[in-house]
Amino acid sequence: IIDEGEASIGAGGSIVALSNPEDEYEEMILKTKAPASTVIDFE
Repeated sequence: IIDEGEASIGAGGSIVALSNPEDEYEEMILKTKAPASTVIDFE
């Protein structure tokens, strides 16, 4: 979402009993890279 010069990118996932917190964090970062680079290139 881009509003008044600020961008917000959402990324999420599912946490289950066998989830590894570090792996879940890395997945979240991976999911935001493409949209974030598009917004950065747009400016």
